[in-house]
Amino acid sequence: MTDQIKLDSKDYSEQTLHSAIHGENPHLKPQLAVVLLKAKLGAAAEEHLASIASNEALDVRTRLAAIKELADFDGAKPVLKTLSQSRNELIAQSASQVLQDRE
Repeated sequence: MTDQIKLDSKDYSEQTLHSAIHGENPHLKPQLAVVLLKAKLGAAAEEHLASIASNEALDVRTRLAAIKELADFDGAKPVLKTLSQSRNELIAQSASQVLQDRE
């Protein structure tokens, strides 16, 4: 038997998720908050995810989670192209991989 946790994005306000993404909520990991934000906002999350992925002040793991979630949005291609040129090798590789997977 495996232990499972079920989280519902409806249980978290947008403000709480943004707070967690910026490392201000010790009860919710930033990467998980990124996924919950996408689930909560749906198509409206694209702009938020692009901002998170591009924010060099955020932890790289949080930015990588946002890049992964951006893969589902057709309009994210310009942001992903820009990120694929990032000085941060992990960010550049991740964005390049998402772009390649979309082709």
